[in-house]
Parts: sequence; structure tokens; C-alpha cells
Amino acid sequence: MNLESFRKRFAEITSELEKLVAEGEIPGISCGVRFNDTVETASLGVTNIDHPLKVNDETFFRSAR
Repeated sequence: MNLESFRKRFAEITSELEKLVAEGEIPGISCGVRFNDTVETASLGVTNIDHPLKVNDETFFRSAR
């Protein structure tokens, strides 16, 4: 994989995540991927349906109960 294909694939993944958020499957998500020295991140949706704050690169999510 080269940097161009990495960025293309990350854009595809981000597009799928955007669909999940838009369809209401998940309220929000942050995703980060590293390829060599390149880091790509995406922050989508809101933190919580009841108290919606926009998700950003510094949002913390509980991943397990």
C-alpha cells in the first residue's frame, strides 16, 4: 500500500462511517489510522443523543461497560 491508496481507503471508510451516523445507527464516532508517518482522523456526529455535543479529535468515548 502506498500513501495515495491509504488516503483513498481512509476516505472510503470515513464515508461509510458518515452513513452510519446519518442513518442514526450510531450517534457519533472518532476514527484514527496511521500509515508510516501519516495520521488521518475523522470525528463525526454527536457525543450523546440526550446531550448532543459535536464529536472532535479530543472527545473521549467509553468503549466497554
